[in-house]
Amino acid sequence: MSLKFPKFSVLMSVYWKEKPSNLRKSLESLEQQTVLPNEIVLVEDGPLGASLDRVVKEFLQTNASLQVVKISHQTGLANALNVGLNHVTYDLVARMDSDDISVKDRFKIQLSYFLNQPGLTLLGGQLLEFEDGNEANIIGKREVPLSRRAIERFARFRSPFNHPTVMFRKKAILALGGYERLDFLEDYLLWAKLIATGAVVTNCPDVLLLMRSGANLYGRRGGMKYFRNYCLLRRKLHSMGIINSFQVIIGDFAVLSSSLVPTYVRGLLYKKILHKG
Repeated sequence: MSLKFPKFSVLMSVYWKEKPSNLRKSLESLEQQTVLPNEIVLVEDGPLGASLDRVVKEFLQTNASLQVVKISHQTGLANALNVGLNHVTYDLVARMDSDDISVKDRFKIQLSYFLNQPGLTLLGGQLLEFEDGNEANIIGKREVPLSRRAIERFARFRSPFNHPTVMFRKKAILALGGYERLDFLEDYLLWAKLIATGAVVTNCPDVLLLMRSGANLYGRRGGMKYFRNYCLLRRKLHSMGIINSFQVIIGDFAVLSSSLVPTYVRGLLYKKILHKG
């Protein structure tokens, strides 16, 4: 007898800089799931342009589960996701980025956890990073911890969940006010708030997603804006009791050093030290 999985939504956001081919592959990976989404909410964060519009229109014509929400001007990821959450029908919500590829059993794996653990609020998983637009060109694995204790330790210095892999309960996220704008770090802050409430959160050991990597990703992890936002995040973590004053200083120094080096050096650090090849 086959399991009866709960209904769920997928939440995505896209903006004009996305490549149409990336969005196409991302949406195709949702259509190829062993357990299909009951709803896909795609938030257009500002006008997309003709090429992306064609991709969206094509999928609207062939996929009845796709719902498009349009924002008149670009507002940033945090706001786009909050707008999308207000249009989502189901309490279980899976995140997905517009340039990543979900593995075929992703939702089957995640829904099984929610079936077996009724109190579960958030579940993430592992991901593989690929480069040069070729999913076969795997350059590393972004591993996140499994146990509650390990997640809390990990959260002191890095986000303990891979954002585009997570599935969560909408009610719990809305109860926290949704995503707070903190460019590049809005998900990390949200997970910290969730951990601080004592919510049941975990990661599974399975690879759930293939994520694009490269210079654009490394570039976003540097510069003074990223450093300022990271410092603000660290102080919020301190106020929640997740880190102590010494850990604030250590974290600030580490990210300042990373922010000031050239992008290609940051890329090397990212590949060789922070992730497993």
